[in-house]
Amino acid sequence: MIKITNTLGVIVLSILLIGCSSDDDSDDLGNWKSRSVFDGIPRSSAASCTIDNKGYMGTGYDGDDYLTDFWEYNFDGEYWVQKAGFPGIPRSSATGFSINNTGYLGIGYDGDFELNDFWEYDLSSNSWSQQANFGGGVRRGAVGFGINNYGYIGTGYDGDNDKKDFWKYNPETDVWEELVGFGGNKGEMQLPSRLIIKFI
Repeated sequence: MIKITNTLGVIVLSILLIGCSSDDDSDDLGNWKSRSVFDGIPRSSAASCTIDNKGYMGTGYDGDDYLTDFWEYNFDGEYWVQKAGFPGIPRSSATGFSINNTGYLGIGYDGDFELNDFWEYDLSSNSWSQQANFGGGVRRGAVGFGINNYGYIGTGYDGDNDKKDFWKYNPETDVWEELVGFGGNKGEMQLPSRLIIKFI
């Protein structure tokens, strides 16, 4: 029995060492590359989105304060530029996404309460405008993304309960529409490592 356990341990250790080998330089496997260090305050629970070949990131929590600063990352030049600050309540665990060339950020947690406000960021004017509040009510830590000219936000936590509902945002009408949520029990819901959502 001891020989089998030791042999099994050697096999598992060998697999781990081979799997974590730094000799694999293939970019096809998605190797991490060091980029420019973030110019803002270190933080957790920031919201982000990408537009064209630039990344946008803001809000979050630095361990003492909830933040409102907002930043643009230029992938080609590998540098950060501070943009107009987020005008809403300072927060963490907000959700961000982009639709075409416009960024959106909202909901989140201000240290006392979950929030439901929702904002649009215009790149061309570097300005923010408030939009209709998120249709699903207050929450933090939700999933968000933009696809086919619409934005989507779902799941998260409302301060009392885990949520599994899902909402669609139409930027043309500034209206939220509830969609079919995730199936199963909220407490048992685990997203798979590879999640595919099909929208028609």
